[in-house]
Amino acid sequence: YMTVARTLLHAEAIEGWDPDETLGRVNRILLNNSREGLFVTCVYAVVDLITGQINYANAGHNQPLCLRKGSKHVEWLRKGGMPLGVSETLQLKNESFILQPGDIVLMYTDGVTEMRNPEGDFFGEERLVNNLYSYISKPYTDLIQYLEEKFFDFQKSAVQADDLTLISLERKD
Repeated sequence: YMTVARTLLHAEAIEGWDPDETLGRVNRILLNNSREGLFVTCVYAVVDLITGQINYANAGHNQPLCLRKGSKHVEWLRKGGMPLGVSETLQLKNESFILQPGDIVLMYTDGVTEMRNPEGDFFGEERLVNNLYSYISKPYTDLIQYLEEKFFDFQKSAVQADDLTLISLERKD
């Protein structure tokens, strides 16, 4: 189902609509062509490489995070509406922000926050943010590699039940 949704998103994205319109079109196609009970969450973003402006819509996915250069603050980007494939009345809103030089955006799947250690504890959003605070204050060069090390240190011998997907985008000076 994810492959179908990704293919549809790619096909609709090249038409140049705003993120909310693009996701709305994908939602309608999924609803008309799949069995009930299937859904997919996603964030669809369009990045202007010149200005750093990011326009996005979030369909029920985990909130992306923004690490601002020179700040000790992790900014939660707005969470969106329902996942795709759930309702014909899906209402999404375009959001926009400027990624300044040195800023980093992090997107991740729920497999990250729902990862468990051998004791059954979740990795969780708080632990993710705390690790990002640690990353900000140290001279690491690769956020994804840093987080992977933290995930595997936490997980130890526990079985991974879901995918771990991370995407980071840094605007260079």
